[in-house]
Amino acid sequence: YGEELVTNGTFTDNIDGWVVGGSASLSHTSIGIKIQDNGYAYQIVPTVAGKRYVLTGNVTAFDNGNSLADYEFRVGTSVYPPNLYDGPTQTGVRALYAEFTATTTTSFIVLKTHGTTGGTQTVTWDNISVKEVLYDQPDGTLQLGLILFLTLRPLLKATGISQTLPSLLTPQYLQTDRTMLVL
Repeated sequence: YGEELVTNGTFTDNIDGWVVGGSASLSHTSIGIKIQDNGYAYQIVPTVAGKRYVLTGNVTAFDNGNSLADYEFRVGTSVYPPNLYDGPTQTGVRALYAEFTATTTTSFIVLKTHGTTGGTQTVTWDNISVKEVLYDQPDGTLQLGLILFLTLRPLLKATGISQTLPSLLTPQYLQTDRTMLVL
């Protein structure tokens, strides 16, 4: 993955770098940024149009305040609408993961809390991260064997080698951990 794009995503000492929106209030806790009421916290991160990014984070505490509260990750070219990634809505304590492709030089990362305006619902977020996916896989890894196969396939066919090693020169074989044997 690329470098970290979120400023203060671990909320170690404060919530600097995050902006409140809607009717929410923000506060710092020992386990992250706490959002109370129907609203959100957001941060603008630098992105490159056409590049793929991964957004991760944790909800470390959840209290629905006796209402139909939930929360979600949102990503957009502005705070609203979330035109790059929206939801799904969640409840409870959990890890969250999202992928998006940037369309501009900045993207808005939104930690959205849904609930009754003026309600007591709270969601605490921590370890918010956005990184560019540098390779061909969503987990940031490179499928070297498949790239090698696709690059060398015409040459191997022309020399007849692919006829002598058909079981080793298939994308299915090269995507396994046996790739190094072929290289």
